[in-house]
Amino acid sequence: MLTVVCKTTFVLLPGESRVAPEQDPPNTSDEYLNGDERCSLRESSDLAPFKRHADVILVGHAYAPRAQPTSRLAARLIVGELDKALEVHADRTWTAYGELRQGAPFLRMPLVYERAAGGPTTWNPVGMSAHERPDAYGTVPVPNLLPPGFRVSRQGEDIPPIGLGPIAPRWPGRLAKLFWHAGTWDFSRWNERPLPEHIDAAYFNVAPEDQQVSELRGDERILLESLHAGHARLVTRLPGIVPRAVVQRTGIPAQQVRLRCDTLSIDTDRGLCHLVWRGQVALARADEPGLVTISQDVQDVEGTTTMTAAMPAMTPALPFREAALDSWTAAVMTSPAPRRPQRWEDDGTGTLPAVHAASLGALPFTGPVDQQAPPSGLPFIDVGDAPPFATAPVAAQVSELAELAPTPAREALASPGSGPRTSLALSTPAAATTPRAAGIEPAAPVAPAPKPEQALPLTAFPIERVASIAASIARRKSEKVAILKRNDLAAAHWASLERHWEEAMKNELSRGKTELLSAYDDAYVAQLEGERGIITVEEYARLLVAAERGTEREVLDAMGLPRGALLRLRRVWLKKTAADAGLAKRVREAIEEE
Repeated sequence: MLTVVCKTTFVLLPGESRVAPEQDPPNTSDEYLNGDERCSLRESSDLAPFKRHADVILVGHAYAPRAQPTSRLAARLIVGELDKALEVHADRTWTAYGELRQGAPFLRMPLVYERAAGGPTTWNPVGMSAHERPDAYGTVPVPNLLPPGFRVSRQGEDIPPIGLGPIAPRWPGRLAKLFWHAGTWDFSRWNERPLPEHIDAAYFNVAPEDQQVSELRGDERILLESLHAGHARLVTRLPGIVPRAVVQRTGIPAQQVRLRCDTLSIDTDRGLCHLVWRGQVALARADEPGLVTISQDVQDVEGTTTMTAAMPAMTPALPFREAALDSWTAAVMTSPAPRRPQRWEDDGTGTLPAVHAASLGALPFTGPVDQQAPPSGLPFIDVGDAPPFATAPVAAQVSELAELAPTPAREALASPGSGPRTSLALSTPAAATTPRAAGIEPAAPVAPAPKPEQALPLTAFPIERVASIAASIARRKSEKVAILKRNDLAAAHWASLERHWEEAMKNELSRGKTELLSAYDDAYVAQLEGERGIITVEEYARLLVAAERGTEREVLDAMGLPRGALLRLRRVWLKKTAADAGLAKRVREAIEEE
């Protein structure tokens, strides 16, 4: 049996889509994010012996309507009777204090399974687990992609996975369809030998089950909401082009091959979609010679596109030989359209640390206005590495702190444990004048009342001064005793002061306020800069890039900064860039240059 595959590329346009002037060749293998098979699929292979159902898949980014940064949006895909939506949120994290921290708004968000819920025990093994371990700062990321209407209410709750892209062949949902062959059959070599018996043919479907339809005709109506860079709401229809395949063999009349459309894939970043048709040709023997011709009449394109491929010698299995495919694609598709970047995290995705936008209207769907121009060309902070989403990327960690902007002056804080303890002491009785009974010993003398505990010197050591001392000690640990002595502090008093202000910050954070934390950060960073010099835009950008690459310790050491300073630096710089758009732009430009 010979399987014939035909692929057509369309440009997504309002009204009716058109055949792209440059056609993409069929994908001959699965392509993973970062080239790492532990990640999700970036593109699935177009080569399969057959598909039980028709697949509808979508890859790329969700886009903020009207190119205005947003903290959440509703993305929606409609193809014929298929109607699927998901909510897309900015980066959020659970803090060590159980607070859900909202990140900075975004212009676009990758629609990858790494940003959805999941984990090893779910159908999305690369997703964020409900039991994700906290990072070094005690924060846990929250999935960006959620089912419509789902509200995150508590840390550790189970969130249903959701996504629009292809399912990898080794993921549980597909692997289960191989039954007992799952551990022995090499799916990557399926075209070299007969298929095993008693497998579910739906294994070759790559779309999520709720994106598999009974048929595709090639003239489907498509609606994309927040899924196109140039249009907030795009409604289009495919032109209904159907290719024809004819097989010619020596001494036998030409035979028409029925082609079935079984795959529709949409690339939101490129504004393209693809249709894949598939058909089978019965062979008398494996090495039977012949010629397969595929043609289709294309409106608005001069002439008729004809694709021919000689039938090479085949193995008994459903064969795809590279030689045949190469000759087919070389003859017809010599100039493919530009591809998306190989790494989704390198394609400009990220959050804007200094931009604030009005919140989105009521979910799930508002009526966005068509956007006629692509999103703003602002450079973006890289959203970070996945494989496979083990650590929150740099820009995501920065964005989680967006709510730490300055707040009104704080109220006087009652100091826990700052006053003296009250002790009950017995008064000394007057000298006894009554004779004691014989044999009775006098009562033991009463111990003197204990002295009240010494109150913490909070007036002399407000939170700003404690932060400055902590910064000096962190930067010069070997000089801790001398630093405390210069500040007239004993080690025990210093430990009590640190505990006091740490508890005060925790209590304030539990009430949703960040004034004390902000004051501590400002004083801490100011002390560091007073000792080693002002931290420049270029140095801050270098730190962000180093954190993404996992080399922040080396860079901090080289800059003469303590290793625990990075998070406080981010919070301070986040406030600076939020208040100064010019500074935010300089930071983004410096990051681009690193």
